[in-house]
Amino acid sequence: MPETAPDGALPLCAGADLAEAGPAHVFDVLLWRRPARAFALRFEGRVVAYMNRCAHVPTEMDWRPGEFLDTERRFIMCSMHGAVYEPTTDAHSFAVTMRAIVLQPKGSDLVVGEEYTIQNQTHPPVAYYLKDGTFKFQVPQGGQLNQVSAWGATGMPVIQGTIDKGNGVEAVDWPFRPGDNGVRLSYQLPYTSNQATFRTASPYNVQRVLLVVPPGLQVSSPGFTPAGTQQGYDIYTRDSVAANAPLTISLSGTAAEPAPADNSQDPSVNSRADANGEAAATTTLPPRVSSNLQYILVVGFAALFLLGVIFLWRRPVTETVPPAGTNASAAKKARNRHGDSASIPENRSAAPNQTVAEVERDVSHSLDELKEKLFRLELRRQAGTISEEEYAREHQRTEKILRDFVKG
Repeated sequence: MPETAPDGALPLCAGADLAEAGPAHVFDVLLWRRPARAFALRFEGRVVAYMNRCAHVPTEMDWRPGEFLDTERRFIMCSMHGAVYEPTTDAHSFAVTMRAIVLQPKGSDLVVGEEYTIQNQTHPPVAYYLKDGTFKFQVPQGGQLNQVSAWGATGMPVIQGTIDKGNGVEAVDWPFRPGDNGVRLSYQLPYTSNQATFRTASPYNVQRVLLVVPPGLQVSSPGFTPAGTQQGYDIYTRDSVAANAPLTISLSGTAAEPAPADNSQDPSVNSRADANGEAAATTTLPPRVSSNLQYILVVGFAALFLLGVIFLWRRPVTETVPPAGTNASAAKKARNRHGDSASIPENRSAAPNQTVAEVERDVSHSLDELKEKLFRLELRRQAGTISEEEYAREHQRTEKILRDFVKG
């Protein structure tokens, strides 16, 4: 950028301040007569400038002031949701290496799952992205689309919204960055009388197509050959499928859903396998306690604790009678541990050998029993294993015991 701006232009910064693939210079402009933000940076030897506004979400894109490029300093990336800008739009920049079609009957429906493995090996590396649909796929006639997700180099699927392109064709605008990418989708088809035939095609050349079906089903599709079994499924393959080449797939028969994997000996799943190698019995947990019931229980326990404190404070403390031959100073020390001896009555109906520790232990034991009873009573009510009449009767009975206990 020249140090002297052309006629009618305003200087932004010195050209030397814009390093190659470095921080951008952010400045203010007027857009539709309203203030907005823009930025300029040097990329691939030339200075470019853009509005600092994502095309998908009305927000500024820099993840830190002046920082717009990704970690590899290759692409301008929105910090809000990772949209990549200024990528290539050449469809030859990526290849579909595999398309897996998984078939699973489920009652009167046929659940179909498809997974596309996509590789972007551009040189120099650039992302492939089209705003009106980066990747297109077809849902067969009569199919009901369930869910679509896509992932990049991290391998973490992200749920995608779809763009209806008409005639059963949908698209997603996920950017395919250099390296491995993928698209996964699922849909349902009618499976009347345990049989179905459908046609599907892909607008891209596919290096290999897999048909994955449960054992016991009869499947036929021109060009596919058996390729053994994997993880309990029968595999059929067809190589080098041209773009838009139709695939006609016929399926019939019934098959049970695959049994879940035996994780009984996997310590990360089940840490309660016994020493003989047999899985421990499953224990059904009670239903989760609701937030309202938790509040009731907490308040109830707090009230019980307070009543116990009041009871201990009001109950006279029994003084241990010193045995014969004990000197007066030892008896005085024993009295001083419980307070002034003048405040302790001399004569009581309690047994002389009952100490304060024994009284406190009895009180604590009784309070614990009451708390446990109230807790179990509320759990039974929450789980519906006790009627309201029985609950009210037991609750009233427990309250009476508590009142009699406090009165002493």
